[in-house]
Amino acid sequence: MSEILTITLNPALDFAAAVPRIVANEKLYCGPARVDPGGGGVNVARLIGKFGSEAVALVVTGGAIGQRLLDLLSAEGGVRLVPFEVVGETRFSFAVTDADTRDQLRFSLPGEPLTAAERTKLLAAI
Repeated sequence: MSEILTITLNPALDFAAAVPRIVANEKLYCGPARVDPGGGGVNVARLIGKFGSEAVALVVTGGAIGQRLLDLLSAEGGVRLVPFEVVGETRFSFAVTDADTRDQLRFSLPGEPLTAAERTKLLAAI
């Protein structure tokens, strides 16, 4: 099978945790957080790797959050990384699950836009 290239322009470091019950306007104390690399193309590449095929993931990342995302992907294995570093910080998202009802609140922060020069270099890299 041929290698599959995924391109993730706006990846995220995904945090997920649970609380006994979600209650509006109260401080909620979460249990331990799970942290995973995320973003559409990243998730597809991870799944391809888990099924034993070869995935190449071009991932646009920046800052400390971007480095953590790359470290987690590298440690997980199964995906050949092609990091594309930019000036802006990689975004993060977080989800909180109500342990009682299993309802979930999901929050996704925006990523920073690429500069004109970064867009030009990215097209060349692809």
